[in-house]
Amino acid sequence: MNNTQREPLRRPKCDPWQLTSVTAGLRIFQMFGSAAVCIFLGWVNAQFTASYAVSVYSIATLIAGICMIATHTASLPATTPGVNWILWELLYTLSFGFMSFMQVVILLYSSLRWQHTSWWLATIFAVLTCGAFIIDFKRTSAVFSRNPQIRYSTEFSE
Repeated sequence: MNNTQREPLRRPKCDPWQLTSVTAGLRIFQMFGSAAVCIFLGWVNAQFTASYAVSVYSIATLIAGICMIATHTASLPATTPGVNWILWELLYTLSFGFMSFMQVVILLYSSLRWQHTSWWLATIFAVLTCGAFIIDFKRTSAVFSRNPQIRYSTEFSE
């Protein structure tokens, strides 16, 4: 018989202090920026295929951002030792960062073409959101390149 005991798993608990990290701040800004783009795009009421893509992307960013914030607030990365959360974070920031860049291109074209104030405001918020994704990706990849064994980006954030 093997007398080795398994380490008891910690239960997830809500830790609102996780929201004070720079990573959480960037992700909250990404969510608010995407909500603003979606609202300004709805005010234009000039829908075409590309603006539908921007609307769907904005809603997807809200949903994914809420999931990422909820994951860290519930301290799931600390309680699930088998999951490498930083890879999911890198996938989130890279894929949504690329789509954010495409969103900026579409909105810039639309704002130059139709000259509506709502298009311009949506473009400004899209550029700021794209910048937040770029900063988030650079921070997350820098943390991962410093320590490849790290499991999530806020583990050693200071």
